[in-house]
Amino acid sequence: MYKNLIAIIAVFFISLGVISCTPINKDDVSTKLRPDSQEEQEVHMDSQIVKYADLNEDKVDEKIILTLKSSETYKYSLEIGDAKIDVRGNNIEPDFNIVDIDYKDGIKEIAISEYGPSNDEATRFYYYNGEKIINIGYISGFYGPMHQYGEGMVGDMKIEGMGKVITKTRGEILHTWFYEDEYGLSKHHYLLNKKKTLYEMDAKVTVLKEIELQKSPEDETKVLKLLPDDEVIISYTDNHEWCMIQTTDGQEGWFAVDGFDTIRELNLLAAEVFSGLNYAD
Repeated sequence: MYKNLIAIIAVFFISLGVISCTPINKDDVSTKLRPDSQEEQEVHMDSQIVKYADLNEDKVDEKIILTLKSSETYKYSLEIGDAKIDVRGNNIEPDFNIVDIDYKDGIKEIAISEYGPSNDEATRFYYYNGEKIINIGYISGFYGPMHQYGEGMVGDMKIEGMGKVITKTRGEILHTWFYEDEYGLSKHHYLLNKKKTLYEMDAKVTVLKEIELQKSPEDETKVLKLLPDDEVIISYTDNHEWCMIQTTDGQEGWFAVDGFDTIRELNLLAAEVFSGLNYAD
């Protein structure tokens, strides 16, 4: 009886040894890398767009490479031939556009746009002189498809090859508003802003506090009194200090702003004097 028991135990342990030595089928085991492994991060981190274009009419297509890290939407590198620059931006569009600001100068530019903080879009422009990548301007506005917002969305910036860039720029005083802005190329191929005397604001507001307006920024003669509930348009501004109001019957008057939005005449914030202003951030 004892011999039979010993034999049974021996067979049991032998069978265990056979099972433990059986090869594991690798198809039955997940080989996915740990999410925090360095190898997986490197595989999924880089976003790269490559395009070819003759940027300086030398009859040679340059290889243009834009590279950014998917986890770092604030940095990118731009490579053309042997030249490379590293740039810090803000919520960068991972594609870029080759544009021709002035078709007569024989130079094509590269436009890299950013969505920015709080939708404050901006675009950097570069050109390649055969040896170096040169930053020729960083301006408000977005050029080309806005992939972050979905198919069919494009920026407001316009480039038609006539030597200028038309865009939208955020105003500097009173509230959140944007005006049409224009840039041209200097003789050294840098973007220069074409300043205006007045910028169109076109803000429809309702008066909350009585206020008297003067004839012009230079003439302090009081010409117009606004009363609560009057509906008017803040039509133009110098984007620095003065704003012009137009009434529904065609009268005009000016008021001054201190700082960003303090109405000088009343020493009150603009939101206390007018309703309907936009304070989007």
